Amino acid sequence: MITPQESVPSDAITRATLWRAIAASVVGNVLEWFDFAVYGYMVPFIGPHFFPSHDPVATNLATFTVFAIGYFARPVGAVVLGRFGDRVGRRALLVLSVAILGLSSCAIGLLPTYASIGIGAPILLVLLRLAQGFSLGGEYTGSMTYATEVAPAGRRGFFSSFATLGTMIGILLSSGAVWLTRQVLGDAALADWGWRLPFLMGFGVTLFGMWLRRHIPETMEASDVATTHDALLVVVKRHWRDLGSIIGVVTGANVALYLVFVFAVDVTAQAHRAVPVEALNTVALVVMLPFIVLGGWWSDRSGRRIVSLWSNGIILILTVPVMSLCLAARLWPGGPVLEPATAFLSAQLFMAVPIGLVYGVQGAMVAELLPKPVRCLVFSIAYGLAMALFAGSSPMLAEWMLRRRGWPDGPALYMAAWVVIAMVCVFRSRETHRDPTI
Repeated sequence: MITPQESVPSDAITRATLWRAIAASVVGNVLEWFDFAVYGYMVPFIGPHFFPSHDPVATNLATFTVFAIGYFARPVGAVVLGRFGDRVGRRALLVLSVAILGLSSCAIGLLPTYASIGIGAPILLVLLRLAQGFSLGGEYTGSMTYATEVAPAGRRGFFSSFATLGTMIGILLSSGAVWLTRQVLGDAALADWGWRLPFLMGFGVTLFGMWLRRHIPETMEASDVATTHDALLVVVKRHWRDLGSIIGVVTGANVALYLVFVFAVDVTAQAHRAVPVEALNTVALVVMLPFIVLGGWWSDRSGRRIVSLWSNGIILILTVPVMSLCLAARLWPGGPVLEPATAFLSAQLFMAVPIGLVYGVQGAMVAELLPKPVRCLVFSIAYGLAMALFAGSSPMLAEWMLRRRGWPDGPALYMAAWVVIAMVCVFRSRETHRDPTI
């Protein structure tokens, strides 16, 4: 339980303390998303060890299903850890979440394979992905909530964008780590045992992140905590409109991210072995980084809604050409075939800009829509459901549409539908960037 002595109002936090708190949020998110995303990039190498099959498509589907299972655990983590963050404090939540994910990721790197222990191998892999997803259920939304609350009024978008920046840096580093491991070891060694290395890389960062987060200021006050003892169903009933709206707001850009920067990477890697997809993916993610901060900064000046609407609109326009470039190396279906590496990189660079802008504004926008005593819980549940039901499962769904149903336009249409929903939900939300009472 928070005591008045532990909490520090945002206007009383020094500049040095503020940046240390933001750094703690960034470091934790880097680790969380490095560990979580590396699985997606390792699908072609992990699959045969845990889901051996004569059919590569069946192996990929099984491995992508486990990728999606990690997201199915997010709503559970959202309820448990979101409640924990609202009742015990943001700081305790951030320390706990980074510890759970760091340890479960290291355990994946040490798992015996199907050849060693049979059916126990995929079962253990599923359990550890569930632990990763459980952790993310409170980590990502908790860090964005914390960054929004610790920031001074008028700069919440800018500072909260750094939490998302950490997310993308983690995904970037995971892509880079896979590429580097592949270059150093070669495909044969990577497929044999080298796939374990990226999962083991984060242990030291886990310990550092836990230490750093233990020394950040608490943003919850005793008066905030006192009102968070309503039953879960009461909170959900009271805020069901907020839950639905947030799911709509956040799903579009996240579906775009996972289809373009995870699913398309694996498809291109398998179709064009000579294309350095991990390196090209890393370049595109680097380009995305400054646009995340720009999106947060821009939203402090022009408003959360206008930045989100413009950015989602650009994603919508690019949906079909980007997926066509990724999956068929064509700018449009039926168009001339381009050089695969050029097509893939162009698609990723096109989409990096608007996704970065949406991600930059997303944290502050959603956190500001919710009352502080239940902010972590409601934000975490909504985000967890969005990821579990629609975004995190999108690579699995896209693989099924493309490989099993022979529907090459399916992934693009799925993405477009969710971006339209996001724009409608953003349009219907209220503007909060100048509200000093949040």
